[in-house]
Amino acid sequence: KKKKKKKKNKKKKKKKKKKKDTQKERNLKKMTTEYTLEEVAKHNTAGDLWMVIDGEVFDLSKFGKFHPGGQSVLRPYAGKDATEAFFGLHRLEILKKYHHLAIGKVKGAKKSSLEVWDPAGPSKVPYGDISYFQGFRSPYWDETHLAV
Repeated sequence: KKKKKKKKNKKKKKKKKKKKDTQKERNLKKMTTEYTLEEVAKHNTAGDLWMVIDGEVFDLSKFGKFHPGGQSVLRPYAGKDATEAFFGLHRLEILKKYHHLAIGKVKGAKKSSLEVWDPAGPSKVPYGDISYFQGFRSPYWDETHLAV
């Protein structure tokens, strides 16, 4: 009886490994799949909503109800390149957070030159940080203020 149980356990472990491999294959297939902008344009309804952001194709069909702005914010960009609109409102970190919604890339799209902003570093927003941190020196602001 013990031998039979061991054999069954081995079979179960093999099946689990196969599932993980197929998930890896699916993820690899997602990111090697390429779509033309014409193919993306066909998916422009509320129930079938694809969008291009930074050269990658995202399937946002089910995400609309979870989006903080609602699905009505996404609809005007359905089937289109929404890179400018997206980055006008979101940081790159948001795109990375929802990267699991990516289903492929746009054929001929160039690799992104965007960088993730380091929150520990100085802000790139003008006047967003104290000028001392932006490299400007003042007789009124010095190293002793950093200790406070």
